[in-house]
Amino acid sequence: MAILGNEALHFILKERKNYNTNRAVLRNIYAFGLLESLNLQLKDYRDEHNVMLISDTNRILKEVLNEADAPFLFEKLGSSYKHIMIDEFQDTSNFQWNNLRPLIINALSEGHEVLIVGDVKQSIYRFRGGNMRLLLSQIRQDLGAFYSADADKRLVDNYRSLSQIVSFNNALFAQLPAALKTNDSLSNSELFELAFQDHAQQIKKQQGGFVQVSFWDDDLWKEASVSHLMAKIAQNIELGYSYGDMLVLVNRNSEIPDVANAFLQARVPFINGDSLKLSQSDLVVFVLELLAYLQTDNDDVRLLNLMVLYCRLKGKAYQPVVETRPGERITLQDAGFPPAFFEQMHRLKQQSLFDLICELLIIFDFSNQSDIYLQQLLDLVLEQGQKGRSSVSSFLEWWEKEGDNQTVATSEHANAIRILTIHKSKGLEAPIVFIPFTNWQILPPAQMHQFWTSNTPEDMQELRFIPLDFSKGLLMDSHFADDYLREAEESALDILNKTYVAFTRPREKLYLSAPATRSGGQSIHQLLVDLVEDIGMKTTETDGGMQWELGEEHEKVSGTDSASDAEVLKIYPEDSFLEKLSIRNDSERFFMLQQTEQARNITLGNQVHDVLSDVLMKEDLPVVLRQRVQAGEFNQEIAREVEKRIERLFEEEKLCDWFSGDYEVYNERTLWFEGREHKPDRLMLKGEKAIVVDYKKEVESEAHQQQVKRYMHAIQAMGYSNVSGFLVYVEPVLIREVGV
Repeated sequence: MAILGNEALHFILKERKNYNTNRAVLRNIYAFGLLESLNLQLKDYRDEHNVMLISDTNRILKEVLNEADAPFLFEKLGSSYKHIMIDEFQDTSNFQWNNLRPLIINALSEGHEVLIVGDVKQSIYRFRGGNMRLLLSQIRQDLGAFYSADADKRLVDNYRSLSQIVSFNNALFAQLPAALKTNDSLSNSELFELAFQDHAQQIKKQQGGFVQVSFWDDDLWKEASVSHLMAKIAQNIELGYSYGDMLVLVNRNSEIPDVANAFLQARVPFINGDSLKLSQSDLVVFVLELLAYLQTDNDDVRLLNLMVLYCRLKGKAYQPVVETRPGERITLQDAGFPPAFFEQMHRLKQQSLFDLICELLIIFDFSNQSDIYLQQLLDLVLEQGQKGRSSVSSFLEWWEKEGDNQTVATSEHANAIRILTIHKSKGLEAPIVFIPFTNWQILPPAQMHQFWTSNTPEDMQELRFIPLDFSKGLLMDSHFADDYLREAEESALDILNKTYVAFTRPREKLYLSAPATRSGGQSIHQLLVDLVEDIGMKTTETDGGMQWELGEEHEKVSGTDSASDAEVLKIYPEDSFLEKLSIRNDSERFFMLQQTEQARNITLGNQVHDVLSDVLMKEDLPVVLRQRVQAGEFNQEIAREVEKRIERLFEEEKLCDWFSGDYEVYNERTLWFEGREHKPDRLMLKGEKAIVVDYKKEVESEAHQQQVKRYMHAIQAMGYSNVSGFLVYVEPVLIREVGV
């Protein structure tokens, strides 16, 4: 029995690495299979619809280049582009570099200049394929003799920040790369010091600046940090700064609501990506819900949403309205909806979309709540109307697909605090930068992070690439130990670079907040605890925490950024312009402006002619008239008068037959005959028989006869032997047959 146990233990120790390797692969093998299936489906879709993804271009170029040094494709480009500059090279991917390298070598071999600009310390887009190792070392190897010893030009002058900001970052990042190696997964790495070996910058702006690092006690450190943020904002406003001078940086989007909610409660103006979405405006959502309600009013969920939004917009409590007893059906009247909404509902449904929204704003008395969100919605309504989405249903269908992506445009110099993630702040700067949650982890959590490796075991070579969970306990005792250490090293460098980007955004002041903690190597604030004293910061105790400071608080130093003095246009009517303004849609006769019987008859004739151009069968008439009303071209009175005139035309036996549906009908189609364009109002075909009809608003004329004859000759030239032509005068109703 002891022998069997020893053999089993020996077998486990011998095969444990293979066992863990298979466990690591099996964790994601089904997801891997699903991804491959989706990839094949996506490829079929692209082939079927003859489209390609932007990301396909790198792959296609690579296939075309096929490892040649200067293929024909790039020779053509090289003849046009002799000198090359590549910016942000630290975020270039291997795919991109492989495609650019032949062009660069070709340019250098012909004696032209190539400028490559980048900063390894700001490489924070590895998740998009960026490979900072290209700039760090590989570019030298790939360019070979073209990369001379004096090719590197290091820019060390800092023209952005005041002296204390530069001094703080110089001192911190002199020690932070080495401090990362206190994490046992990073202890053997040399990458951090290599990337930051020339990090120090020379001060080029005046003396001054202020840095404060706050560590807050207990589990409520986030609340303390936000309170401190609000206090510092108020203090700096008193020191002469504006809201537009301030930038709040967060590590993740999920941290934005904590800051945004505090700003909302304190009425501090702010801008961030989500706050600019139209869907974030209660008034916009309320208007859209009203439009949907007018389409169908039997949706209890929509009724409830309308009542909550209405009460919120009116500053009323909505609980008494929505809390009904079992069996009771909630009504909009209970929420205090204006009676005019229900009284005018039938008329509202017949308005054009733009007019409908304006009428709703008047009925619900929201003109005093006008804002840029509603202005942008009305702009979208007009824009989509020009694209054919002029009805409520078509606009709502478009909004369902695209509405969440619609944002308002704001001035770059708006007097509001910007809230951004660190990734989105790259390339930006501000006089004051707040980072209220400086507690990001050095390594990603195992349960949330996956990475890919091409280092497949011998018995799994067919897979080529394998997705792995970032699990130290599993991978370090498997075939993938080196892959884990490499991913840990590069993930930690991502964090170090992200920290550098965040800390170098301010021009004058930097405020950091983090939870009080013991020193360690698991998160950035654990490293800061050990380093703040070493870099010469002085400490002060405060209620609920400890603060370290460098420099002194001061008034604004830099010139005032140009703030926008533009006023928001309030385009909302105080009363209905439909009762005051009449829009004339046709202008064929200048005398139609005259209020005479003749002018009115000609105008009506034009409108009849316009409607008949869209009517194929008699049954189409109500639909066409309703479309004209909804588009704002006709009001109800004009629509009724036009309908009456056309119904009188349909009483004629010939016209009744023409609109019966027995013919193949073409309205206002262009014919080319004898070098001229011809466009009859109505062409009807049935076998060898063809009927040409032209509508006229004027009195009879010989020219009208000649016009129809030309149409008839054109139809005969198309091979129709039995061609007849007619003139239809709409006022008074006359039908004249035209002989060839």
